[in-house]
Amino acid sequence: MQQEGTAQLYDWIDERFRLPEPDLPSLGKPDPETASEMVRTRWDPGNAPAPNMVHLLQSHGVRVFSLSPDSLEVDAFAVWRGTTPFVFLNTMETVERSTFDAAHELGHLVMHATRERPAPEAERQANDFTSAFPPKARRPALRPGTAPVPLPGAAGLGPGRSGVGGVRRWWRGR
Repeated sequence: MQQEGTAQLYDWIDERFRLPEPDLPSLGKPDPETASEMVRTRWDPGNAPAPNMVHLLQSHGVRVFSLSPDSLEVDAFAVWRGTTPFVFLNTMETVERSTFDAAHELGHLVMHATRERPAPEAERQANDFTSAFPPKARRPALRPGTAPVPLPGAAGLGPGRSGVGGVRRWWRGR
C-alpha cells in the first residue's frame, strides 16, 4: 500500500535529514478568505500570483509526496500524521492544476484538521481558500483611452486550444 511505503520513506528521511518544522497556523474557525489572509500574513509568499506551491509548502514543514501513477483518479489529498502535515499530489496534472491542488490541500490542512465539516462544505471552503491564496497580481494600469484587445474567437477555441499555444494553433488553422 502506498501510504505505508510513504510513511516508511518519510521516517527514513526524517531520521537522516533536518527538515523544516511544520509551521501551519491554528486558526480556529475563520471563513476561508480570512484563513487565507492569515496564512499569507504568516508565511509572506509575496505578491506573485502563483508561487511554487510545493516549495512553499515544503519550506513550512508540509511533507509533499507524489501519488503513484495508478492513482490517476485522485487529484490530491492531505493528511496529518501526528503533528506532521502531508500533501499527496497527482503528478500527471498540469502545473496550474497542481498549484491549485497544493493550495486547496493547504486549505484543508489549515481549516479542516478536525474534519468537523461535511465533505461538500469542506470542499467549497478549500476552493474559496485557494481562490484567495495568494492574491492575484495587480494588473498594470492601461494608458488612458486604451482597452484590452480581445483575441478573436478565443472563448470558443475548444478543448486543447486554450492558452498561447492553443491560440497560435487556432490562428494558423484559420
